[in-house]
Amino acid sequence: IIIVGWTLLQVVVAVLLDNFTAASNDEKASQSAMMADLHGKEYVHLSLDPVLAQLSHFDTDYDLSSRIRTLFEVIDADDSGGLDYDELNHGMGKLQFDPPIKLSRHEFYRFTQGAGGVVTLEDFEMHMRRELKMYAQRQMANAMELDNDSEIAPILI
Repeated sequence: IIIVGWTLLQVVVAVLLDNFTAASNDEKASQSAMMADLHGKEYVHLSLDPVLAQLSHFDTDYDLSSRIRTLFEVIDADDSGGLDYDELNHGMGKLQFDPPIKLSRHEFYRFTQGAGGVVTLEDFEMHMRRELKMYAQRQMANAMELDNDSEIAPILI
């Protein structure tokens, strides 16, 4: 009875913690939206942002390369070693994000810096690193917009 009670206590605590975390994230998102409305700012969110948010949790340069390589292998369904627009769009759509990622042709063109065509692993890694850098800059800019402390903004730039 003690073991069952202890196990149930752990499950209840885990569920409560999960619900609290979800509610906290929802509240942060709603506050960000409200602050954006108050300041008249519309923050840029691109289709790849959910993937970039996951990639941004890397530890080392090797870890980032490994994550990008794994992403490429998952998306490259035919194992051709290259991704065209249709394959990249379909592969990103298969990833477990809500809402699913849908790239427009314009976004693919911007992602490949106008090259279009087929993207190799090396090109994919280069493009993803560039997109990750721009994602981090957008996140920092968004955070500075929400921060009323004007003294820190020039330091962060």
